[in-house]
Amino acid sequence: MSIVDASKKQSTWTICLSNNNFQFSILSFPIPTTFIPDSDHYSNLARQLECVMCLRVHFKIIIIDQMVCYVGSANLTGAGMGMKSDTRRNFEAGILTDEPQILAAAIEEFDKVWRGSECQKCKRKDFCSAPIS
Repeated sequence: MSIVDASKKQSTWTICLSNNNFQFSILSFPIPTTFIPDSDHYSNLARQLECVMCLRVHFKIIIIDQMVCYVGSANLTGAGMGMKSDTRRNFEAGILTDEPQILAAAIEEFDKVWRGSECQKCKRKDFCSAPIS
């Protein structure tokens, strides 16, 4: 399965998730426009998507139902997710776990930035167009 269907210019996960009840939060800089659903075609998904920008975010954390998480280095791109050819994909590392201590730490790290807890002491505020707090 590819992340982006070039013929439709729309993420394939959008089709899979658009009829499910969930919350999808992206903490990124910049906001990844290829992952923003077309609200005309995927209104349910668009309503459930929250995006927050932070210049300093580089971590890759995916948390599913507060029960399992991925923590790793891969960007959500073809090269990062291993969908390029063997000679063009990136070398990445990551873990998928339901281990409670790792899960709790991943949730706390994501939430800390999402809440804007780091904004007050941030030295890059001059470059931030939309501070979280």
